[in-house]
Amino acid sequence: MRRATLHHVIRWNMENICGCSGQSGLTFKDDWSILKDMETTRDKIIACGMHAIIEKSYNAVGLQEILTAAGVPKGSFYHFFKSKEEFGVAVVEQYAAQAADHLRALLRDVSRSPLARIRHWLESVRDSLVSHAFHRQCLLAKTALEMSRHSESLRLALKDGLDRLRTVLAQCIHEGQAQGEITAQYDAELLADVLLNAWEGVMMRAELNRDTRPIEAFVQVTLNALVKP
Repeated sequence: MRRATLHHVIRWNMENICGCSGQSGLTFKDDWSILKDMETTRDKIIACGMHAIIEKSYNAVGLQEILTAAGVPKGSFYHFFKSKEEFGVAVVEQYAAQAADHLRALLRDVSRSPLARIRHWLESVRDSLVSHAFHRQCLLAKTALEMSRHSESLRLALKDGLDRLRTVLAQCIHEGQAQGEITAQYDAELLADVLLNAWEGVMMRAELNRDTRPIEAFVQVTLNALVKP
């Protein structure tokens, strides 16, 4: 098997959890056994931390659990990170960067119109939520709810991550406006902000209800509202 990098691990995570498509070369069968082939100790620690935080939560995961999974001694952790908080920021930054890359790829699919790309993205995330038994797997959303009041550095990293996603979505909306498909009544950045903020609430409600009706309603109403009259 080829050497795995942190990019490959996060990409595998996005494809199997966030409904994004790609060609990482990894499959569910590989699971986290690929860690043994990762290039750096720092990469291993971040990848294991990311996986653990998604499965549990930031506070529910101890450093020793992460280090055991990564197969590295505790001293190695403090060689790269001064604290768990600094480590958490690194995990959020890596996750957010890769999430933005995958969303960008999805929303630049020229085989679909801009509005169809947005629909495809929303429906892909819906399908992923169903496939994970309504156990949401978004590290940004989970950690924001948990830590934004308790860590300023994590709050800023999470805000930056969500801002990246908004920018990517705004670019797609702007393209749709330029093509006359999406209403130009509002600025693309504003529409992206409202859509992304509402989507976070919709996903939370779907997880609580354990059904897709909040998502179906959101997709129907929102996409109809975006269509240029």
